[in-house]
Amino acid sequence: MKIAVMPGDGVGKEVVPEGLKVLDVCAKKFGFTYTRTDYPFGAEHYLETGVTLPADALKEIGAHDAILFGAVGADPRGNARIPQGLIETDILLKMRFELDQYINLRPSAPAARPRPISPAAAPAPARCRPAAACPPRRLCRLRD
Repeated sequence: MKIAVMPGDGVGKEVVPEGLKVLDVCAKKFGFTYTRTDYPFGAEHYLETGVTLPADALKEIGAHDAILFGAVGADPRGNARIPQGLIETDILLKMRFELDQYINLRPSAPAARPRPISPAAAPAPARCRPAAACPPRRLCRLRD
């Protein structure tokens, strides 16, 4: 398996190395191997080189089996040296459109048993509780 690794900016530089540690453990446990290619693209790289994401790099990234991508972007309050939205458009959106990565799927799991978000959404109890434990009259379905 070939993996393109692009930590990018901000929190990406923190989470991608941790993700690689998990990947190493999984590779050992499940007996697979992988090679990785690191890419420097992000706001810092743009400030150093004036380049966001060259077409040849995009083609090279697309030849990998997977992309481990952190985060990109400059300070949302603006940066005098980086036009607002440039990094996100020229890296993130370009990768999504050119590589047909149209969805940003993040790991998630539903709660084991959803809880009501308010007393009004809760099912009515089988019998009324003592007055001290009752919700306000407008929220209780069993009070007159």
